[in-house]
Amino acid sequence: ISILELEKKFSPETLDKLFREIHTLKGNSGILNLKKFSKLSHSLESILSNLKDKKIQINGEIINSILSSIDKLKYIIENIDTEELV
Repeated sequence: ISILELEKKFSPETLDKLFREIHTLKGNSGILNLKKFSKLSHSLESILSNLKDKKIQINGEIINSILSSIDKLKYIIENIDTEELV
């Protein structure tokens, strides 16, 4: 999924796909009791939900927030064996 493309050429299909992927990650992290991952993915899912429902409009700040959240989720996964991140 090209998140940067969402700002240039908004696609409801791309947004929906990203939402579904984050929703799945959120659910799986809850099952595995990965609290920080679950909390962050829930926040990201809320942003995406608000975009889907047209409560907020996509802009550079939103894109940066999405990208930053994804980077943080990746960091948590890469450091999953570190007790403090769980």
